[in-house]
Amino acid sequence: MKHKILKYSAVCSSLMFALSAHANTPEGLAFHGYLMYGTGFTNDEVLNEAAYDWAGTGGNIFRLPGQYHADSSAGRLGNDGNWLQLHSDYGLNMNDMNWGVHVMFSSNGYSDNFVPEWIYVDAAGVFPAMPDATVWAGQKYVNRVSTPLVVNEALASDGRGFGIEKIDLDFAALDLSVTRNLYNSYTNGDMNQGDTVLFSSALRGMDITDTVNTELYLNYGTYIGPNRDVINDGTGEKYKEAAPDSYQVGLKFNHNSDNLHHQLFLRYSSEARQVATREWWQPVPSDLIGGFFYGKYQLTDRFRFEYTFAHETEKYDQRARETGHPNRMPIAALQSDWDSFIVRNTYNWNKRTSTQLEAGYEQIKYEAVDPSQDGTNSGYKVTLAQNLHIGNGEWDRPVLNFYVTYAEQDVETDVFDTWGIGGFKMGKSDALTAGVMFEAWW
Repeated sequence: MKHKILKYSAVCSSLMFALSAHANTPEGLAFHGYLMYGTGFTNDEVLNEAAYDWAGTGGNIFRLPGQYHADSSAGRLGNDGNWLQLHSDYGLNMNDMNWGVHVMFSSNGYSDNFVPEWIYVDAAGVFPAMPDATVWAGQKYVNRVSTPLVVNEALASDGRGFGIEKIDLDFAALDLSVTRNLYNSYTNGDMNQGDTVLFSSALRGMDITDTVNTELYLNYGTYIGPNRDVINDGTGEKYKEAAPDSYQVGLKFNHNSDNLHHQLFLRYSSEARQVATREWWQPVPSDLIGGFFYGKYQLTDRFRFEYTFAHETEKYDQRARETGHPNRMPIAALQSDWDSFIVRNTYNWNKRTSTQLEAGYEQIKYEAVDPSQDGTNSGYKVTLAQNLHIGNGEWDRPVLNFYVTYAEQDVETDVFDTWGIGGFKMGKSDALTAGVMFEAWW
């Protein structure tokens, strides 16, 4: 069993999701892909063995021990993992409808296999009164909210299921979906195992001003499966009782002007983490409050400045701390508070080269059941990268990043490590990594 967090490519996921979920499928067969791959070199002791294995680059990855909010800490630049997605679409127009078949396989942090992330069919124009409404069924990414500069999803409803998107309500577009967990895609799980089924909704495109719009997300999860009322021999309670009903509420603000972009996402979860259908081998809080702010300012044609601040507060009641769920980790903590601040500067020398400097600080404070285990784990990361690219636009790819990364961490508590997985040092440690990584999509 691998205790890893799925590595997400926030850029690729959002771009491919936009291409597939919010536009008709072009007629005929098409192939797309995303690739981030590289290697790192370090003589320093590994900061976090789980993150080191996840990345697969050979370089040190700064993932602050005890945080379950992102795959790496204090920024992605020079601190990311190898990742590959291969995506194929087939589109067909007939009878005033557009049908699409979508398949995507990817490498990921749950296993060493190349596994299906998407297998679904969608159809637009099925309902003449709602020509833009799109019906889908299969397995796909659903209602993802990403935070730039951070390798995470602040909210998502990924899974197998069905839904309808882009229902025109005049003031907004409504998405509705039903999805279930993806255990069996990655962990060779027993198909008799039930778990959270998520009923999700999203309202998009609600304009406040000419430059500001909002999105509203509402999710409700409940346990469904053949073993719902079966007694777990290990805990003496029904499987359903180990996974109480959950709900999530999220509100996102988007601000766009000529040279400035901001997004603010606020989310509350009850009995769920960020992604209720992907809660594997992690503690699941009884209450989770999160705020995620990202800004981008194009100061000149050559200079771009980006910044992210993220905060999460998790609270654990007795049921959450002592969970009997087979895929959730118990934890001897009452509360944790996570903060991450990242800034990235990009200067384009010309159309072929640019330099980036990224710095980030992160901390997570634990209040333990036993006060002697209270503590704050903290650290920072600085990366300097020289880039070679095909063009100087923000999204021009391919790009080569030659980077040097320095990270330092101070681990005061291991109260989160209930299962004794380890893989990190208590106290202060640091590491220097030099490497190269390329990124491409097609």
